[in-house]
Amino acid sequence: MRISNMDIDRIYINGLKRDGDYKMSNNHFHYYYELFYVKNGGVRIFINNELYELRSGDFIVIAPGEAHNVRYFLPTYRINIYFKSEDIMDKNLAALNKFDLRSTGCIHVPGTYRQSVESVFERMLSEDQADDSYTKYMLRCELLELFILLQRFQVKASAASRGDSEDAVMLDIAKYISEHYESPITLDDLASRAGLSPSYFSRKFKNVTGMGMKEYLKYTRLRNSVHMLVSTSDSITDIAFACGFSDSNYFKDAFKKMYGVSPREYRKQMTTDYLMKESLKKTDRAKRDKRLSAYPK
Repeated sequence: MRISNMDIDRIYINGLKRDGDYKMSNNHFHYYYELFYVKNGGVRIFINNELYELRSGDFIVIAPGEAHNVRYFLPTYRINIYFKSEDIMDKNLAALNKFDLRSTGCIHVPGTYRQSVESVFERMLSEDQADDSYTKYMLRCELLELFILLQRFQVKASAASRGDSEDAVMLDIAKYISEHYESPITLDDLASRAGLSPSYFSRKFKNVTGMGMKEYLKYTRLRNSVHMLVSTSDSITDIAFACGFSDSNYFKDAFKKMYGVSPREYRKQMTTDYLMKESLKKTDRAKRDKRLSAYPK
């Protein structure tokens, strides 16, 4: 699995044409948001155990840490925007607070409003190429405008696609893995559940999800271990076993390979970040209360 850089220093955007038979070699995830927009064409994106079909005017927001894979079934021009949550968080823009970045699903921009939305994409593409000292500020303004337009036009969400019958079976297997990751799971067990031979099941599962079954199982277990590291005080060994790993040393090696740090370092880093954010919140509240106390009663 390919993992993008841990961080980005500003908003980035790119546009790219793909042939109708193009497939990603494997799936990937990154530590920031990705907005995937199809200007024209058609793609299928596997993400979070669902298969979404996007056509002209459709987009989806992919959350940090969500492994995803893209298959193209039509010649396509797509636009990608990479950003962090703080790039669109503005307490003065109530409309943005209604936009749940982690559960947008596939959203369609009606043709009547598409030109207005795509003009923002074009300005952002030009600004990204300028890349001067003002670019990061301009891109943030334009991204805010984009999300405001999406709220104003009341774009509608479309349901996830199940693909063909075998695609649907693979999605069910992926969901099964997500719900039973802590249990012993083997290729033969899953192939039998799907009613397919192990070799054919392996090819089909990777074609739909972008990952081999064992890789997907490891990815799911590691994702859940991250939650436990942050939300519990359990030992690293206990977390490894609770997430389905039979060897804590293998867990530590796999974790470091995926996240770039050891489980212990990750927990320390996330705890430090959390405490810093809470400290900043308290400081902001104190400043606000001080300002309010200055007004006459």
